[in-house]
Amino acid sequence: MFILGLSSDIGRELGKRYLADGFRVYGTYRRRAALDEFAGRARLFPCDVAGAASVRSLAEACRAADLRWNIFIGAVGTLIGALLLLALGSTGLAGMATGLLVFFAAFNLLEATLPSLISKLAPAGTKGTAIGVYSSVQFIGTFTGAVAGGWLSQHYGAEAVFGFCAVLAVVWLLLALGMRVPESLDTRRYQLPTMDSQAVPGLTRQLAGLPGVREVMLSGEGVAYLKVDSQGFDEQNVIKLLGGEI
Repeated sequence: MFILGLSSDIGRELGKRYLADGFRVYGTYRRRAALDEFAGRARLFPCDVAGAASVRSLAEACRAADLRWNIFIGAVGTLIGALLLLALGSTGLAGMATGLLVFFAAFNLLEATLPSLISKLAPAGTKGTAIGVYSSVQFIGTFTGAVAGGWLSQHYGAEAVFGFCAVLAVVWLLLALGMRVPESLDTRRYQLPTMDSQAVPGLTRQLAGLPGVREVMLSGEGVAYLKVDSQGFDEQNVIKLLGGEI
């Protein structure tokens, strides 16, 4: 469970509650002294939302801790809760307002997270194509969702729309839970020296054999795309190999 503002009064109480229930707790803080009771029990990240550098540092820390997948799964689960709340409490103003607030919090997080996950999963050199397909499917979904939602609302009411969406989100969550957690890889681009086509397979094997290199794609435009694990990757090895030094 990720809690923004764990050092606040509400954040501390939530953290203690989730720890008591057996959850792993991650949280941000501005005053470390207020979190002595969480030492060794929760993963803590310093963050002052008023400072851009502090927020960037938090993003890098989350990336290093590989929390993106957990946040994605949590956002889908939150979306289900919001849809159920809207289905059950859509006739009251308080229920509708709370459901919409939770829904759009999860929706906005997913809207930013999904393109990032797609670019990470796309083969080297095909990020643009993958994002293009994602955008096309997104617009198709907007159309079909509007048509299906209008039909359900006309025949069964607004509660049926939210309930149907909750069922779809549950299916999404089950599929996501069964997926492999994507590796945190970076894509690097290098200009290739002039070479004959017969040398391409050999160069591909040599690049793929370098430490930290997970995937290699050589394009017809004389460019090499590499997906690499930054922890074990040394760019100088690639530069030396392309320069004929090794």
